[in-house]
Amino acid sequence: MIDNETNQLVNEYAMQLQQNGFSLDQFLKMTGQKMEDLKAQFETDATNRVKFRLVLEAIAKAESIDANDEEIEKEYQDIANSYNMKVEEVKNLIAKDTLIEDVKARKAYDLIKDTASK
Repeated sequence: MIDNETNQLVNEYAMQLQQNGFSLDQFLKMTGQKMEDLKAQFETDATNRVKFRLVLEAIAKAESIDANDEEIEKEYQDIANSYNMKVEEVKNLIAKDTLIEDVKARKAYDLIKDTASK
């Protein structure tokens, strides 16, 4: 799970670089880093994100939190807008099941926030 999350962080970073007109390969060459170095930089964050995600998934399950089709479509649209992409491109890159889990985790997080502020 941590390796997958580390790869996800690297991919997100690559997308940010791309928005600024650089490729990941160009960045690595300019900084003299190897892919392993970059992944090592993201590993702690990845570990923390996995732990946090597991807690949110447990809360979502315990509270029977689910995601509907409208919420999933909105999530696809939000991602497309964030990265200046077409919705269909995002759908080809991100599986629906992944977004379902993301929406459920966000709802669990919102539940925690709402409960803590009462």
